[in-house]
Amino acid sequence: MILDHIKICNFRQFYGNQTIYFSKSREKNITVIHGENGFGKTALLNAFRWCLYGNISLPEDHILLNERADGEAHDKSRLMVSVELSFRDKENEYNVFRSLDGQKIDGKAFMQGESKLMVSIRDETGRTSTPQNGQNTIDQILPETMCPYFFFDGERIDNLSKKEGSKEIQSAIKNIMGLEVLERAKYHLNDVRKHFMNELGSDASEEIKILVKKKNIIEEKISEQLRRKETNDENVKALNREKEEIENKLREQEGAKELQAERDRLEKRKADIQKEIEDRLVEIKDLTSRRGYLAFTNNLIEHVSAVIEEKRIRGEIPAGIKQQFVEDLLECGKCICNTHLEPGTSEHEAVKSWLGRSGNKDLEDAFIQTSGNIKQLRHYRDSLFSDLQKISQSLEHCRSNLKGVNEELDQVATKLDCKDSEEIKGLERRRREIEAEAVTLHFQLGGITTEMNTLNVEIQTLDKEIGKIEVVEQKALIAKKRMNACVAARDMIDEIYQAVATKVRDDCQDKITEVYSRFLKKPYTAKLQETYELQILKSFGDDQKIVAMSQGERQITSLSFIGALVDIARNNFEQKKKFYFGGIYPLIMDSPFGQLDPEHRKNVAEGIPELAPQVILMVADQQWSGDIEMTMSHRVGKEYFIKNYNPKNNNELKYEYSEIVEG
Repeated sequence: MILDHIKICNFRQFYGNQTIYFSKSREKNITVIHGENGFGKTALLNAFRWCLYGNISLPEDHILLNERADGEAHDKSRLMVSVELSFRDKENEYNVFRSLDGQKIDGKAFMQGESKLMVSIRDETGRTSTPQNGQNTIDQILPETMCPYFFFDGERIDNLSKKEGSKEIQSAIKNIMGLEVLERAKYHLNDVRKHFMNELGSDASEEIKILVKKKNIIEEKISEQLRRKETNDENVKALNREKEEIENKLREQEGAKELQAERDRLEKRKADIQKEIEDRLVEIKDLTSRRGYLAFTNNLIEHVSAVIEEKRIRGEIPAGIKQQFVEDLLECGKCICNTHLEPGTSEHEAVKSWLGRSGNKDLEDAFIQTSGNIKQLRHYRDSLFSDLQKISQSLEHCRSNLKGVNEELDQVATKLDCKDSEEIKGLERRRREIEAEAVTLHFQLGGITTEMNTLNVEIQTLDKEIGKIEVVEQKALIAKKRMNACVAARDMIDEIYQAVATKVRDDCQDKITEVYSRFLKKPYTAKLQETYELQILKSFGDDQKIVAMSQGERQITSLSFIGALVDIARNNFEQKKKFYFGGIYPLIMDSPFGQLDPEHRKNVAEGIPELAPQVILMVADQQWSGDIEMTMSHRVGKEYFIKNYNPKNNNELKYEYSEIVEG
């Protein structure tokens, strides 16, 4: 998607027809639009969104008609607001025109409720077509859910790097990497499954109807528990955010920061010990699952040993003479004493009688193997108890250390609570309340999980009962087959989703790290957590700690994420990954430098031209002049200025409005 031009007519601040042609040069890929605060930069950004999707994010969002156009219109005259956007995507050229009509009646402008959209497409042969569903065509090129990451307000984009921005990040990643498609497929298949299950319940026997009804009730209970779990998780996240903010304040407070540093150290030690305890418990579980049966073999070992010993004493095992030896003597017809063993003679019969008393080879081999196994079992059994004792001792040591750390943490809390500062006391008191609330939520989550496990077992039992019942009615039989097919497809997609999600997060992490290093020269690491929260970490010895970011650093972190998304979309497009969302997209940025310090401004200015093949910057003069202009001027292909006309500055004017002038 490479933009050619935008035409605006009477949209918000902009009076009359205003046109901007964007630079499409590879070397000079930046179009700069200068404008002071209040002149219409954000309105211009919203003009893109309104044209493509029919909505805006501005105060008084229902007012689109320009003030001067409204004021100068005659009674009963036609009014119109419009935005036209032309761009190329892949081999086709697109013209998107959205308008809103109205009329002046008795001195008041009345605009229609719904805007009109017209999309025209010209292919590489020059043929032009108009799709019936223009909005669907736009969404296939750039879904509305992805628009905020390519057309964004730089002064508010720092929200992505806050904890509350994790949902937006998760949504963006899911969309761009194809996870959203898999999620929708799971949900839709589940809905279809329910539909076929209800069909089965209405067309099958009374027995199945009862089971289906029970299953519907249980599934509704599961949905309710899922909603409770989601609320619980959100509450825990909110408490964790508040707790972290409190601890950051304590780290900055004189009289508290040393104690908070001590608490940080103890919390790290506590986490390490808890990890050790978890490892020991896993070792015990693994040991008992593999060798636990040995604990119950003592009586068996002793019994078998006694039987073998008894037979050994009686000379039955092992035998004094081998059966094969006797057979060889009889076959060769001569004893070891050189006596001839002719069949029918008393000598032959005497030697032959030993066949009944000689040892069987298989029996003796089994005797030897069993004797060896018994010795090994005794050794393994003794080793089991020895290993369990060692792990238990280590576990007890860890628990003792954990108790000591908790006592030290309590002492730190007590010291903070005894400070003279009411602010420190208040922060510490609230911190304790948060921890207590978190414990309560944790127990509630345990109850929810237990209830869901119980309900899922009931669902599985009902499914088995339904599966056992033979369906005779043709319609019910078809519904049952379709329901089973939906379940199989849903479960398979869920397995694919889990595998892809892990790889997607890793791929995004690599891109974010790469882009982040362009913008921020500090020795920090950008980390995408499993919760999709963007965290900035700094190394402290062998450990890493979360950095409390300034607003400028948050903005850089968010820009890194945006840059990573652009890069991933481009990579998906170039590799023709049909499953993933991809394409070549511009970046339209309103005030990207507003909250940055001089060093970060320069780094961002150097990095932005590399983020996308086409960049549109909307900046105020104080943001652009100086280092930014010097750094980026050689990449600027087009330049425009927003001029504002205000009755406060000119008594001859009746209305405020803005115009766009090419530089």
